[in-house]
Amino acid sequence: MYKIKKDNIPKFIDILLKEYEVIAPTKVHGDAVYAVLSSGDEFIDEHTLASPKEFVYPQIEKLFEYKFEKLKFTVHYELDTTKRVIMGIKPCDLRGIERLDVIFENDPYYLSRRKNTVMIAFACAKPCEHGFCKDLGGPSLDKGYDLQFTDIGEYYFIQVGSKRGSAIIDMTKDLIEKATDDDEKTRESVIEKTIKQLPDIKVKGIEKVLEWDMPVVEEYASKCISCGGCNFVCPSCFCYNVADIPVDGAGWRQRDWDSCLLPGFTRMASGENPREEAKSRMRQRLFHKFKYFYEVYLEYQCTGCGRCYQVCPVKIDLRDFIKRVWEGGK
Repeated sequence: MYKIKKDNIPKFIDILLKEYEVIAPTKVHGDAVYAVLSSGDEFIDEHTLASPKEFVYPQIEKLFEYKFEKLKFTVHYELDTTKRVIMGIKPCDLRGIERLDVIFENDPYYLSRRKNTVMIAFACAKPCEHGFCKDLGGPSLDKGYDLQFTDIGEYYFIQVGSKRGSAIIDMTKDLIEKATDDDEKTRESVIEKTIKQLPDIKVKGIEKVLEWDMPVVEEYASKCISCGGCNFVCPSCFCYNVADIPVDGAGWRQRDWDSCLLPGFTRMASGENPREEAKSRMRQRLFHKFKYFYEVYLEYQCTGCGRCYQVCPVKIDLRDFIKRVWEGGK
């Protein structure tokens, strides 16, 4: 168990910057966003509107380049092996990346970024405005992190979760102090207080009561304008499109984020579209979050971050959806 004074966080990051690209929450044009830091002074411990998943799963990714010369195709690709640290990642966001892990478990592009990225999580010392993670893991992590920091006042309490985390403790040892049993009790108290302040929204078992034609799904579909905003800020959504971009006998293959709520997402080359109706697209999104993913991986795809509600122009609220499902879906 360790701890670090809050005032030493900029110095901590500056040491990391000597060996890693550091991604963390910072202010850009007045908004809190995850971005590459150039100095430890840029770090802020704040909730962001978008998750940091784009740093392991980019919004736009060139998979490979190709050429056609002398009746022969040649293909060239490179894997991203940049050593990175994502610092300040919240539990809901790291759980979201763990959901991506099982989807991209055989994807060399994703795996190269993931294995070269150190995760320094920051437990939530207070609930965020729209979060409902109490039944989806809560404000602190039990696993998955390399280091986990918790705000205990003048200090951050530090938990080590891996050999990579231990190596960073060694790198920054001049800034690190041994934590006491009282520090650990303070951390436990902080997390317990946060849990009590979170809304009591029951999720566990919801996959057993979700039914195909619940009226709430049709109601949400009638409101949805198919903008895809919820998908793009979600820490666990992973839908994508792949396209070849030809240029004069050469080109590249590109993977871009996509959205299951966009009308063209399931349109086939023949023109057929099995999810042309908004209701079928809304059902797919909601059932995937709370039923289909769980049936395969025994984890809900939703991590309870509440961002989808924050960006939704018509204010579709998963907290409302969950409550209404338990009431029969009306």
